[in-house]
Amino acid sequence: MKVTSQQIYDMLLAGINQQMQTQNTATAQISSGMKYTRPSQDGAGYKKSIDIRHMQSGIGASLAAISTAKSRLGASQNALSSILPILQRAQAIAVQEANAGLTAMERQAAAAEVSTLQNQLLAIANTQFEGAYLFSGTAT
Repeated sequence: MKVTSQQIYDMLLAGINQQMQTQNTATAQISSGMKYTRPSQDGAGYKKSIDIRHMQSGIGASLAAISTAKSRLGASQNALSSILPILQRAQAIAVQEANAGLTAMERQAAAAEVSTLQNQLLAIANTQFEGAYLFSGTAT
């Protein structure tokens, strides 16, 4: 079988065209920063990338929820820690008022103070965090 000059030129031209296509593909990959320009070029890899993106968004949502929970817990902790001195004062008043030797005026002053303490406890119980009550259970 004799190889003609035309066949040699055709083979060289086909080789040059193939190299140009390879170069164009590489240039497109470099300029876009992506290995593939279409999902069909690597179906399994594309599925993995989608799965990874879904996991990343789930992790991001979980981190945001954890951050909100930590902030809510901190606000609850602050509110609860401010209750202790009020309860201690109320207990001190109760012990003091158990004494039978107090006048009606002293008892009235103690009742007014207890009423103030009760209002302070109610204000703490109605503490809100991001528009929702901290101590309302499931009722928001």
